Amino acid sequence: MSKAFTKEDGPDALAPTRAPAGDVRLTPEGQAAFAAELRALEETRSPDAARRAWLADLLARAEVITPPAEPARASFGVYVTVEDVGGEVRRWRLVGAEEADAREGRLSVESPMGRALLGRQVGDEALVQRPRGSLELTVLSLSASAE
Repeated sequence: MSKAFTKEDGPDALAPTRAPAGDVRLTPEGQAAFAAELRALEETRSPDAARRAWLADLLARAEVITPPAEPARASFGVYVTVEDVGGEVRRWRLVGAEEADAREGRLSVESPMGRALLGRQVGDEALVQRPRGSLELTVLSLSASAE
């Protein structure tokens, strides 16, 4: 009989499946920050078991990606300085969704702007499609470090 027509029994029948190792990408700094948060929760015996479990799972599945020392193109972990057509200059670090925080200058590579910047070189223009209209950006610089 086909498995589709059998009843799943046992304690794991409704358990969520865990994503495979390496499906989460982190920068070395992101990994360190998440590990420090997990240690702090464990040391203080925080009642937030769900957060502890999420952090432990995230760290177990993470692939840590170190950006190139001298990036020629915008890629994961690289700091990208851009200028829009109005002259506003912003600096973003391209990170995974788990590390993204626009207020802190960390932009997910899965976001429309992150996708538009990936692979760009200094001097390249990127067109970002947003709900409120397109945004044209020029890449001014690329760096592997925050300085």
